[in-house]
Amino acid sequence: MKFIVNQDYFLKSLKKGAFAALTDEAQSDSTNVARLVKSIKLTAQDGKLYIESVTPLVASYCILDADNDALTIKEDGSIAIPAKQFVDWMEKQEGANIGINVAVLDTPEIIRDGDIQEQAGDVYNVVKIANVQMIAKTANKSQAKWELDGYDPERMPVVHYETGNKSLFAIETDEFDRSLTYTEFSAQAKDPQHILDSTILEVDLHDQKTLYVASTDTSRCAVYVPQSVKSLNFVSFPDPEQYNGDKEQSGVKVLLPASILRSVLKSLKKNSGGNIIEVLYNADTNRVLLKSGDSMYRMVATNIKNGNKIPSVRKLMTGNFTDLCTIDKKVLGNRLSTVSIVNSSSVLFCIKDDEMTILAKSEKTGYRPSQCVIPIANPSCNVEAVWAVNHIFDVIKVIAGSNVTMSVPHDNKTLLKIQDPNDNKFSYLSRTLNTPLYTN
Repeated sequence: MKFIVNQDYFLKSLKKGAFAALTDEAQSDSTNVARLVKSIKLTAQDGKLYIESVTPLVASYCILDADNDALTIKEDGSIAIPAKQFVDWMEKQEGANIGINVAVLDTPEIIRDGDIQEQAGDVYNVVKIANVQMIAKTANKSQAKWELDGYDPERMPVVHYETGNKSLFAIETDEFDRSLTYTEFSAQAKDPQHILDSTILEVDLHDQKTLYVASTDTSRCAVYVPQSVKSLNFVSFPDPEQYNGDKEQSGVKVLLPASILRSVLKSLKKNSGGNIIEVLYNADTNRVLLKSGDSMYRMVATNIKNGNKIPSVRKLMTGNFTDLCTIDKKVLGNRLSTVSIVNSSSVLFCIKDDEMTILAKSEKTGYRPSQCVIPIANPSCNVEAVWAVNHIFDVIKVIAGSNVTMSVPHDNKTLLKIQDPNDNKFSYLSRTLNTPLYTN
């Protein structure tokens, strides 16, 4: 394989195609196939250059056309090369024209990384088949040369990006970004089953027009209802019977690992050139495809059979809540930061008459109880409950308005709901804590 490409033309597409191999997950891989997980596959064929990378959770893909002076393909072929080293080198060749030549070895070399069991055969081995020679030439005739190992591309998984997908919805890129910003903080940092560290995409089947974007760690749940959703196709979502769901009560949903989804969206915003993201789902493989501009990213969705382990977003959102009060966000944050010196995890809220009293106690020696009082106007009912301080701080950070409205369910006081009174797209719900510290 041989081609010449301009660095300016090549770099953005290279980063899109190499996205999966450059993720933290890929770069920290220590399995027997780590070299391939950390590699990108370059394929020159029929006047196009295909750039792709694949990990167990995400795959990325981009195509460059050789129909202008920026890319000239001299010889078709395919090779896998270390992504990070290749991208790092390319980034430094500013404005240069770069020649890539794949010099095939007379005898392939089997590379064994890690402890490979003999009975596994050679299926897990990485095979070096070439030296990838790179030379960069700039307008002032300066040069840079380097060489990387080239691996057998047939050892990399084959991803059929366009096969078997059905469109779920399309959404403006900025609105999808807001949806994640308002919700991702409520997900767990890491969950081996990728349930509680996932972003939930759920459709309300009662109106078949409402998409909920949410995340939860079971003690709290953040929900955003994006306003620019187009072509919402609820029938393409997984059948609720697959996860023992109740279609009438819980709607239909797809779960995607939140941290990976955020990285994908960041790459799409920076590199795709498009302002609309189409989200598609393949029921046979449980994969989600995100498309924007000339970029495609495929993600592994959370096993939908575990979907009944998370609450129904629709049921949470359609509950009957009573507004307690509306408070200046800055005042609430200041009072909470004051009492959190004593206890940064939990505080007792007592709402009665025209006052909100916030009390913090600590089991640590030398920390006496701390109390603050905030005047409030006409609370709808009296409430005494323990809520998580750090969770409320998280909400205050993402709400754009100057005030917050606090609500509780009409029939019980086990949940706290926080919203911006002037923007009902975002809602935050937190469970009441059962803390013996405040029982006396």
